[in-house]
Amino acid sequence: MSDGKTKNIEEVKVGDQVTATDPETGETGARNVTRLIVTDSDKRFNELTLDTRDGPEKLTATHEHPFWVPSLGQWVAAGSLAPDMTLRTPDGTTVTVLANRSYSDHVRTYNLTVDDLHTYYVLAGETPVLVHNSNCQFWSRTDYNGQRMYQRDDLVNPDYFSPADKYGRSNLKRMQQGLAPMGPDGKPLNLHHMLQTQDGPIAEVTHSMHFGNYNQLHWKAGTKIPSGIDRDAFNSWKSQYWKDRAAGFGG
Repeated sequence: MSDGKTKNIEEVKVGDQVTATDPETGETGARNVTRLIVTDSDKRFNELTLDTRDGPEKLTATHEHPFWVPSLGQWVAAGSLAPDMTLRTPDGTTVTVLANRSYSDHVRTYNLTVDDLHTYYVLAGETPVLVHNSNCQFWSRTDYNGQRMYQRDDLVNPDYFSPADKYGRSNLKRMQQGLAPMGPDGKPLNLHHMLQTQDGPIAEVTHSMHFGNYNQLHWKAGTKIPSGIDRDAFNSWKSQYWKDRAAGFGG
């Protein structure tokens, strides 16, 4: 809660104040709970194990509930969280996901709508982590030729004709030619090696996010540690990736 105390979510009432954060600006403060959401149905759940100061701690969330992942700079649904991703705490530090177990159950669940920032914190042991329950863009996890991929649901518009494409190609045409589609920032999408290894997971991200957070996302930057990524092989791989991505849109 905004006073530093904690409540079970089923005890929260409309008008209570919770601590909320805009993770992109860092704005944090008390915000009113405007709605309580109670559902009774079969659901998919995820039990997350987090590496906290007190050791490994667990929390459970519905499969679709979004968590802020600073290592990606995006909201990610609980079902798509993977080991080594980070989650935000109220002071801006992070905790790391150690494990994610999926299961199904029939239980009552509770959620909140929070005024203005639409975020709040949930506890893993004594460690709060930031969540958001509405109007978010999600990542979906898939495997592409043995490579774990995270694809955003709002970045690739195959029908978009970007003014920045000097040949007047649609995003679908660009992908069919092995080129990255143009993102909402007017620049080609990037494929980010999340662990900075050749065989680690890869995420579709905007150019602006990728290079605007370069040092945070590329932990080897400025060190003498080799990148471990074969760029020639990766360039060939990503060309085929975009061609196959186009095929998924019917191209």
